Amino acid sequence: MNMIFADTMKRLREEKGLSRKDLEKQMYVTRSTIARWENGSRLPDAVMIARLSEVLNVDINILLSAAAKSDEYPNVILVDDSKLILTGSLPVLEEVMPNATVMGFIKASDAVEYAKANHVALAFLDIELRNESGLDLCREMLKINPRTNVVYLTAYSDYALDAWGTGASGFMLKPVTPEGVREQLKNLRYPFWTGGEIMPALDRWNRRYFITFFSLLLMYAVVLSIDMIIYTNPDMAAAQKTIIIFEYLFFSVLMTMPMPFLLHCCGESQKSSVPLRTVMALWGIFCIVLFSSQFTDAFYYTADNQYFRAPLFPLMIAPLAVIMLLNTACLIKRRKKLSKKIFTALLVYLLPTTILVISYMFAAVDTLVSFWMALCGMTMFCLILTDNVEKYMKQQREIATQRADIMVLQMRPHFICNTMMGIYYLCDQDTKKAKQVTLDFTTYLRKNFAAIASEDTIPFSAELEHTRAYLAVEQAQFEDSLFVSFDTPHTMFRVPPLTLQPIVENAVKHGMKSSGEPVHISVITRNTDTASEIIVEDDGPGFNPVNDNKPHIALNNIRERLELMCRGKLEISQREGGGTLVKVTIPTV
Repeated sequence: MNMIFADTMKRLREEKGLSRKDLEKQMYVTRSTIARWENGSRLPDAVMIARLSEVLNVDINILLSAAAKSDEYPNVILVDDSKLILTGSLPVLEEVMPNATVMGFIKASDAVEYAKANHVALAFLDIELRNESGLDLCREMLKINPRTNVVYLTAYSDYALDAWGTGASGFMLKPVTPEGVREQLKNLRYPFWTGGEIMPALDRWNRRYFITFFSLLLMYAVVLSIDMIIYTNPDMAAAQKTIIIFEYLFFSVLMTMPMPFLLHCCGESQKSSVPLRTVMALWGIFCIVLFSSQFTDAFYYTADNQYFRAPLFPLMIAPLAVIMLLNTACLIKRRKKLSKKIFTALLVYLLPTTILVISYMFAAVDTLVSFWMALCGMTMFCLILTDNVEKYMKQQREIATQRADIMVLQMRPHFICNTMMGIYYLCDQDTKKAKQVTLDFTTYLRKNFAAIASEDTIPFSAELEHTRAYLAVEQAQFEDSLFVSFDTPHTMFRVPPLTLQPIVENAVKHGMKSSGEPVHISVITRNTDTASEIIVEDDGPGFNPVNDNKPHIALNNIRERLELMCRGKLEISQREGGGTLVKVTIPTV
């Protein structure tokens, strides 16, 4: 909590005569963000502090001196030149990502400055900005931080293929909806909870939940231990009364914990949840009964430092039993929204605990309840942790497959049009050649579409056939400008679909940009003791490893699929004598 900054900001805002609503409009943030700044739960970053100083018309040093270090929350930005869309979309992002710092920008330049000063985890970018393309903004953002997830926003799908080529994580049509944002979050290149690590831990919300859960469980165990220690000491009668109150408080709070977790796993809002409100109302009733029991012996009483149940004791525990029954009923009702492991984990925790709580109304099984809650809690934690890991790995496989599909859809429209027009003219000029080009083009298309259905690696010979078909089509159009040689004696290995063909296409595309000189491309395979190697060389203009990011973006999908599907790697370097050399290495299994 940073109350110094919170008090300073609130005082300056009030002196300026601005309401939170006024500040929200001028800062392009949500009112809840302003509220968090002013209650000390969150700090603005340096860019926001600079903007605050302008809006409040104060020396920036006043705000900087009151601020501490930046907080740990992930930064999420939205860039759109429409104020209406910006102000309407920000609350949606905050609803879906309550732990994130969500900022809005109208100007692309402001977003770039913010990205330079802060680690941006996720950027929602409008493609058609007033003075700059969102595609160019994406490239600039990724230059600043290559691990920024970028999701494009637009009212049309016209730019979908161009968008994928920039290295974005997703593409979403307006308007921004909670469901749409949640769907995009599933397919991020670098999920928030791992920072892109291969084996993730729990995500931020789950991590905090279980820290809270086990902290409460630990405190409950400590209180029980203290109760057992002072149980035999008559001089500690007053202390025991206090200990019993805390014992029941911790016990009751643990009964309420499953409902928020269940709602979170189902993607339901906790603010408007009727079951959660019912649980909290029942817990409130229990607390009222608990504290009123200090003034009556109708529920329980202590005599000579001994604890005794009274006739109305089951009535005091009844709200907790109803809470557990409600938790279990809600779990069963929402079972289709949960994975099998999450459902099993919650059921393992709830079912035995519910039975024990109901039994506790009539029998002294409090020690057994605490032991069983700890055991079931650990079981639930382990199951949920393994579920997180499995989901993440499945997500990575889906992303790899999705990017393969995208690469199929990235067939250049002008390449297809030029090929069809070339066949059209060849029909009059050289019928035999027209038939051959048609056959090659058909093979090329068939191999592309076959790649969509392929979820595993394919024989290199099939990928080589695909590449030859593509080059045959290109050579029909550029027979005096494109020369290709193959030295591929080694073909007995497997590769992810669409590995060699896009590399060769990239060589043709960038090699043909030279000053009209013919381009020579070589495809070579080698078999070493530890790996199979594919080498693609061209004598085109090459690339600058510092400034030219386009080849890297175009080949990045291949690199990721190689790593995920066969532990392979892709390297790009300058060819000796000019041009580019791309080397793919696939370890021998």
